[in-house]
Amino acid sequence: MKKFYKIFLIFFVNIFSLIFTFNSFSYELFGFKMYTNLNDYFSSSYISKNIRKHPEVKKNFFTISVKTRVLDENKSVYFDEYYLDTDKNLKIHSIIGFKTYKTMKRCKLIKEQLEPMIENKYNTLLSEGHAEGPEYDSIIKSEYLEPNTRIQISCNNYHKNNKSMMWLFLISRELSNEIDNYYKF
Repeated sequence: MKKFYKIFLIFFVNIFSLIFTFNSFSYELFGFKMYTNLNDYFSSSYISKNIRKHPEVKKNFFTISVKTRVLDENKSVYFDEYYLDTDKNLKIHSIIGFKTYKTMKRCKLIKEQLEPMIENKYNTLLSEGHAEGPEYDSIIKSEYLEPNTRIQISCNNYHKNNKSMMWLFLISRELSNEIDNYYKF
């Protein structure tokens, strides 16, 4: 009987691990799934014409505007620009939406309205944070959904042109670390 329970326990743990692994790669935003390949969504021709080096990393990551390629049913009235960030193998490491708002106050109001919807969609509680750079201040709510994927919504106030932008994105830990390294002194 002990042997039966041991086999059952091993089987249960393996099935649970398989389900968890599958779910950890299924996070979606604006109709795109994390860790899938750009070729799953776009032709090679479109990719080669539109992909660019990622501006906030030193190497191995790229960005592509997909504003005109997001299906209407996946667009949001809260965002008007959409980007995907990939590695050199075209695996999606970030799904981004952003929009410029006239004031930081308006941006924060919209962000606060979206936070419960994001928490509900991704079954998480967002943690508050702040960031300051030489050109911007940012009010952030984010959380890791699993060890390698973070959801974040933020309002950034850019000092140079007094512009406020709201950002919503899923990002891999790998790309997030590369961006952090880019800004280290």
